[in-house]
Parts: sequence; structure tokens; C-alpha cells
Amino acid sequence: MFWILTLLGTLGFGANHGFYIGVIDIYPSQPRPIVITVFTDDLENALFNHFNSHTLNDSTVNSYFQTHFQVAINNKPVSSRVEQIEQLNDNTCKLFLMVVTPEKWYNMRLEASFFMELYPTQNNIVRVHSQPTLYFRLTKQKKSCNFFF
Repeated sequence: MFWILTLLGTLGFGANHGFYIGVIDIYPSQPRPIVITVFTDDLENALFNHFNSHTLNDSTVNSYFQTHFQVAINNKPVSSRVEQIEQLNDNTCKLFLMVVTPEKWYNMRLEASFFMELYPTQNNIVRVHSQPTLYFRLTKQKKSCNFFF
């Protein structure tokens, strides 16, 4: 799914792109287990809508995602914060989230409603890097998913 955003960004889909998609990669065994890839302009527009600011900084991005992205592991809510923002090209960026997690993961609940307040057709694709790899599609009508390891 990441390649979709990269391809769309490379082809020049910018401020007027017709696709509203985010990709959430879950890496259960990594120190930064969640990476979110989004269109930069969508993130800027969401920040402007939420804070009246297009500024991409740790404070505004973290505050926005605390409202629009929740994680529970082993039936317990866990805190997350954006630790790093990496601009991939002119159109897309990656957000690396630090999440305090238990050593062993048995189940996970993820709610990702980011950008849906602006774009009713926003899709957030979840890819869980486990054996086997799991995929979920989150929409305005279905903003969360549950899965077991």
C-alpha cells in the first residue's frame, strides 16, 4: 500500500489529488511500531482546520493525532506520539510514532479517523506486519479494527 502513495506522489498528485488515503504500517516487534504515510497537503489542511495553522511540527501533529488516532494493545489503551516526521517527496510524508507497548502483543484495537472530518472519502489502510500480514480498510463509516496475533 505504501507504493500507492509513493506512486501518486511521484505522478504529481498534489493539492488537487482525487485520492484521500493514508497507510498505517504496524510493526509489532520494532521500537517505533507504527508508521503512518499520508499526503502532506491533507495533513496541512487538517492542521489548519483544527488549529488554524499549516505548521507541521511535533506539537500540532501530536495534538491532532491524539484526537484522531487511538491504540489499545492487549485490551489496554496505550499512549502514542509522533517522534519523527519525514518528508518523502513534495507530496507525501511519513510519521513515525513512538508507542509504549507491552513486551508481548496478543490483540490490538486501532481507531484511525484522521482527515475524515475534511474528506468523507478518506480511506486509511492498515497493514500489520505479522505472520501472515493482515490488512484492514478504515473509512468514515468504519473507523476502527480489531485483530489478534
